[in-house]
Amino acid sequence: MPGLSGIVTAGESMTDPQRVLDALSQVNSLKGLSFVEKSFISSHGVILNTLTGLLKNLEQPALEPAQNTLLFLEGEVFNTPDLLRSLKAAGGRSTCTTLLDLFLQEGPDFVTRVNGNFNILIYQKRERRLMILGDRYASKPLYYLEEAGRLLFGSEKKSVVRLASKTLAVDPVGLLQVFAHRHNLSGSTFIEGVKCLPPGSRLEYQAGKLELSTHSKLGFNVPGSLPRPAALMDEWQSLLKEATRIRLEGKERVVLSLSGGLDSRAVACAIPRHRRPVWARTRGFADSPDFLCGAEIARRLGFLHYREDPRAVDFSAIIPKIVWRTEGAVIYANCMTLTHHQVMKEQGDFILGGHFGDVISGAHIYPYMFLPRSRSQFIERAFRWYLVYPIDSLRRVFHDDFLRRSFPLLRDAFHASFLPLAGGSNIEAYQLWDLRERQARMTVCAAPVDSHLFEKVYVFLDNGCMDFALSLPTRLRFGQPLYQAVIYRLGPEIRDVPYANTGLRLRGSVVGNWRNTALSTSSKAGKKIAKIFSSSSHKAQERSTREGIREATRKEPAFRQVLEDFVRSSHFDGSVFDGKGILGLLDEHCRGAADHSHLLSILATMAMALRFFVYERPGACPSEAEPMEVPVPAGS
Repeated sequence: MPGLSGIVTAGESMTDPQRVLDALSQVNSLKGLSFVEKSFISSHGVILNTLTGLLKNLEQPALEPAQNTLLFLEGEVFNTPDLLRSLKAAGGRSTCTTLLDLFLQEGPDFVTRVNGNFNILIYQKRERRLMILGDRYASKPLYYLEEAGRLLFGSEKKSVVRLASKTLAVDPVGLLQVFAHRHNLSGSTFIEGVKCLPPGSRLEYQAGKLELSTHSKLGFNVPGSLPRPAALMDEWQSLLKEATRIRLEGKERVVLSLSGGLDSRAVACAIPRHRRPVWARTRGFADSPDFLCGAEIARRLGFLHYREDPRAVDFSAIIPKIVWRTEGAVIYANCMTLTHHQVMKEQGDFILGGHFGDVISGAHIYPYMFLPRSRSQFIERAFRWYLVYPIDSLRRVFHDDFLRRSFPLLRDAFHASFLPLAGGSNIEAYQLWDLRERQARMTVCAAPVDSHLFEKVYVFLDNGCMDFALSLPTRLRFGQPLYQAVIYRLGPEIRDVPYANTGLRLRGSVVGNWRNTALSTSSKAGKKIAKIFSSSSHKAQERSTREGIREATRKEPAFRQVLEDFVRSSHFDGSVFDGKGILGLLDEHCRGAADHSHLLSILATMAMALRFFVYERPGACPSEAEPMEVPVPAGS
């Protein structure tokens, strides 16, 4: 799978570094696909960068004239011309060479001026010094494991686990977080000792010593006085247009993930009108508000559009394929693009969407947050609200003693995840937490399901867009009134296409959108859209979606087999899991006594992930996880 991986040692030389490189290449490979591999090998360091070949970043590693310092880049940098001007250097250099020159001239702090989605790896051979610089958002996950005298690292856990000197154990709190929160927090994973680099971090390893520091912090910077709302709208839409333009430059085959919501609509409207054709895809039932609104947006903006049927899914066959790619970081049911890769690849190489738009625009500000509380009280309230399954529900899955020991630690870890966010209001702290934790550890961790065929384009993770959004006060963020007015201005062609969540049209003023927020309720949304499009109700669509997942997990024998095999496996740890409880849940679900499809989906994800990455040492991709046949167009 594409990404960085490797090992550096502080003391003893590796006896066979080529064998290490071969092992990394093997664990990153997928049947039927050819990646571009860029590598460095020595007795004290092996580095592999596996690339799709879709981005203009193939001239690497960059080397200084003395050939002591080398640089690898995973991802993209969008302000290379600006960085070149600061170097007073001529154009025509590769991005990697530009970054290396900046490092040699300014040291690692140069990264604060880089606008992009990246991990930058720098290795100094004589000093045996490794440095990894992630972007401000951790948009490219980077995992690492420290052992005696060596550091293992990789964009995927499987690379790290493959090189570990011993079989690794399950991390109790990391495991529990996946069930209780849907994702891990801070640097934790469900594998003991394997950590994830936080947003805006610098990792440095030399002489057997690992140091982590922060090079960039996200924070609110609301000025004492603000321009009039109209001026703010103009600035925001200008930033979105420019961020979209530079990210699409040189990308010919683009697929837009388009819903009837706000974020993908904003991106759709920011695409330059001369950029056609653009394929837009909407996942949903033909009578769903999401599809009806998305299809109308596409028609009016001149996009080619198609619908993905959520019922066309063979759950049992896709679970291992999804889990091998996403490594248990997210529930497999959140990664359904894999089921439509064939159609997507026929139309594009780059997936464009509205990732992060909700959080930076204020969608995740909730009424309970306005009640006056101390920071500790607020975090405890957020902890209870954020739990997917409270302890009573988890008793059907986990052993009582395990929960008695681990659940208090789960709460402590949630509180500790707010420690880097001292200062500001409770609402601001939560929004920054959302960026650092929910987005970095869940949203972007779903991206690897597509990374073997596509590159992702994150418009909202432009430094200018992010800094602007973090300069807005809560009154312009709660209910997204300013954001909706910006979209109204961005897309005059679609002003009367309703917002699928409310059934209401966006307004061109903050006051108008405040009024919409006061009027809208989820129960009215489907009726409004049904009336506009002469279709059936939103509630019927919601039932169909739930029923689709529930029926698939009930009727497919192979889905049940995944969980039964897990409980009966010789690796099954009865001190952690409650086998009898799991089989009881499965039985209740399959005979229709109760709907446990969501909890069982988490279990199926983790059962597969534990087998792939903990119970067994990962090697070549298992046959069950190999990609489905996808035609790769010539020249893509």
